[in-house]
Amino acid sequence: MVKSYIKSQNVSGGEAVLASRLFKEGKSQQYVDAYLLSIGSEAVENYIFEQSTGNIRHHMNLISHVIKEDLLTSEEKNKAGLRLKELERKYKLFKETGFPGISERE
Repeated sequence: MVKSYIKSQNVSGGEAVLASRLFKEGKSQQYVDAYLLSIGSEAVENYIFEQSTGNIRHHMNLISHVIKEDLLTSEEKNKAGLRLKELERKYKLFKETGFPGISERE
């Protein structure tokens, strides 16, 4: 499960280590996605935007859950909150334009 997740989401380094740890703790793939998204994983973000808009909305809800669960430090919670706002902005643009993962830097 861990190896296929790492390959499909294209995560590496510290993100791969975190994903492995979370899976060993019994967390679901969607939870791991949300956790990595909350700390700024561009690989997972790209994967999610390649899926459907329902997936994006669902993952934004999961990020909110991760923030509330008290697994993150206060600094990580602040980052996750900002990340959630950024994803909401991208989601809105995605709904309007139909382009996945659209951002100002693209």
